[in-house]
Amino acid sequence: MTPTLNAEIIQILDRAVRLTLITFLILVACFSLYSFYTFNSRRLTGSRQADAPTRWQVLRPLFYSIVLSGHLSGVAFLGYALVPAPFLDNFTTAASWKRAPLRITALDSDRFHEGFLLNGEIWNQGKEALNNLQIVVSILDHNEEQLDELVVSTTPPDLESGQTASFELRYAEHSSLIHGYQLSFRSGDGTPINHVAGFNVE
Repeated sequence: MTPTLNAEIIQILDRAVRLTLITFLILVACFSLYSFYTFNSRRLTGSRQADAPTRWQVLRPLFYSIVLSGHLSGVAFLGYALVPAPFLDNFTTAASWKRAPLRITALDSDRFHEGFLLNGEIWNQGKEALNNLQIVVSILDHNEEQLDELVVSTTPPDLESGQTASFELRYAEHSSLIHGYQLSFRSGDGTPINHVAGFNVE
């Protein structure tokens, strides 16, 4: 199955990757300059082992700089994506994540010969209770046109603020035509409910 990533997730990840790349290049430049400066200083003070340094002695500072910068950039990526800093628009601070009352916290699909099995978990991150919640699952073909539409109830159907609910769907029709699916949510009276797709949470 190929569920479509939420557009804001892609945007946040793209921004975090760009910032991480800039951070990596700056760190490599700084560490490399420091390493080469230290290496040349030792040579000038007479601490060199030989008049002509080997290739490894020349490349070693650059190698160490790249490795160290890579590790620090990985930490920086997590910071750019998750730290609730007011100047960062990420998974913690994004305005639309705060506006949407529902968040998909887990989603898993299993394709089999006749169709697929879909199960997941949602979280009411809003302040208001959500009653008689329904999930609309649109089955899509390879042209992303709708093949079918099903309504699935959650367990439990009513969610107080901060509560989670699970859902499951087994679909066994149009097997050769199925390409993916889309999820939407609504209340019992048909009112659409905004949602965001998030990572798994504790």
